[in-house]
Amino acid sequence: MQDTPNDVFVGSSSEFLAKNKQFVPLLKEIFSKAALDPPLNINLWGDWFEGHIGAETYQILDLAAKTSEWAILVFSQDDLRQTVAESLKKVEDAKAQNTKITVRDNVLFELGLFYGHIGTKRVFILEQVGKGEASHVAGDIRGIQRLRFSDKKSLEAALQRIVALIKERSADFLPRWAPASSLAIGYFEQAIRPFVERRREHEAKLGPFTVELLVPHNSFHGLDIANVRHVFGAGCEQSDPSGGAEGRPMLWSLKGKRDLYFDIPTTLLTAERVIDGYMNNTATATEKARMYRSQANAFANEVRMRSKAFREVRIVDLHDIDEIRTYLEAKRKAG
Repeated sequence: MQDTPNDVFVGSSSEFLAKNKQFVPLLKEIFSKAALDPPLNINLWGDWFEGHIGAETYQILDLAAKTSEWAILVFSQDDLRQTVAESLKKVEDAKAQNTKITVRDNVLFELGLFYGHIGTKRVFILEQVGKGEASHVAGDIRGIQRLRFSDKKSLEAALQRIVALIKERSADFLPRWAPASSLAIGYFEQAIRPFVERRREHEAKLGPFTVELLVPHNSFHGLDIANVRHVFGAGCEQSDPSGGAEGRPMLWSLKGKRDLYFDIPTTLLTAERVIDGYMNNTATATEKARMYRSQANAFANEVRMRSKAFREVRIVDLHDIDEIRTYLEAKRKAG
């Protein structure tokens, strides 16, 4: 069920890719050996335009920045820029103009966009150096670390360094955009923990018990809070920690049984709706579904971590609501 995206956006000029055919194969080879979980998934800037025909360029890049965990921007030596001396009042005096090699404006724009969305620790600058000269860059970003390369050997070293930094920083970062982690904390602390602690108080009378949290990792399609009862079916009933049907909080159990309880975290419906609002209209249904799986995974992991102190609680990772129905029916038949 591990489907948390670990996408890496790679921005560059098209001319750089055309002139440096070894770049993409080398990049994919090094990143495929990174041994990260989840693995790094390379997305070149051009990949984002497939499947988004008719969308504006900014919308596509904004979607990429919202859904990527990391970004690599290649500062290649593509353009010549003429700057006019500060003391010169007449721009037409060409003798006072200074020509410099510089990075493509589009790549600078992408740098700012990704800095704003995912932060400087998740964005890496690969700077091409040719003929012993680095590209001219804006003064505001001169102090930012840039990994330089001039040939295949130095490019490989720079890419290996990026992999090392991603490994190092991954240990400190949760999935970048994880509202489901916050939902999981509230769900566990306000519903599951109180139920387990109160049910323990009645263990002498009711016996040992297990709580299974059924998490649909693929979709909540076919479920809303109003029809949860239909998912559990006639073979299940709600019960409180004392074994009755009036107290709070309440979970589901097989009729007449008080040793196995179930719950579907419908709070994940909120994450699904937030995703719809957060991702712009450019996002495809597949991209939204993938982001939902990421959030369901983050939710399950957070609850799993908090459940370690409660031997009675376990997470059951399932595909969707239909699989939950099948799972519950099998439990009912098994008695």
